[in-house]
Amino acid sequence: MRWKFFNNHTASYFFATISLLMLSGELRADYLYSYTGQSFSVTSSTIMRDGDDWITVSNTFQSTITAAIRTSSMLTTSTGLADITSITMTGTPYEGGVWTLDYPGNPISDPLSSISLTIGGYFNITSLDAQGLPSAWNIIVDQYLFVGGRAHYIQMGTSNLSDTINGYDEPFSAFSGLNQNSPGSWQVAWISNVPENQTRGLILSGLAIMGVIVRYRNFRSLISRDDVNSMCSKTGRFSTLVSNG
Repeated sequence: MRWKFFNNHTASYFFATISLLMLSGELRADYLYSYTGQSFSVTSSTIMRDGDDWITVSNTFQSTITAAIRTSSMLTTSTGLADITSITMTGTPYEGGVWTLDYPGNPISDPLSSISLTIGGYFNITSLDAQGLPSAWNIIVDQYLFVGGRAHYIQMGTSNLSDTINGYDEPFSAFSGLNQNSPGSWQVAWISNVPENQTRGLILSGLAIMGVIVRYRNFRSLISRDDVNSMCSKTGRFSTLVSNG
């Protein structure tokens, strides 16, 4: 009986521990701060060949800076770039083309490669409002790509004073835009780190197998040595009666 009691409670403790671990993983969440700026004008200049001459073609269009900052804790005035999980900014450097910059992203620094990609970032929160949203800030993400012997650079930034976008594509084009004294709005949301469906399925399958094993061991522990001898004697007696009949 003591062995059966120990087995049953060991299984209960095991399942309770696993359930708590899964529950704690699901309840842990990240903070996602989202910024949406106001629309502003961006001017691009492109050098093009016109017969035997080179001409500069300028174009003006609208762009909007958006930013998504993901952190494991709420923003404070002491939050720095090292405390940020990721920064994603979007803007329109060329008409009809929305670009996304991700920090830290996936930089390429292999000296043997013909491609070099550098991603930089700057993050500073000076003050927060009563809801814990940034009221004075300066956030910048830039990307420098060198491929085919030419450089491509783009920078997006937002602050409580202005939204900016600028860059160039060597040697033929450049763009820039500034929205001054017209900050956008901030929102914050909580993102639960729920395990993926495949991971959840593997965990549940493992728990089911463990449950079958524990139940099988408990069933075996219920059959004592005397029960086995009694079953064997009855089986032998039954066999004798059959053979005599």
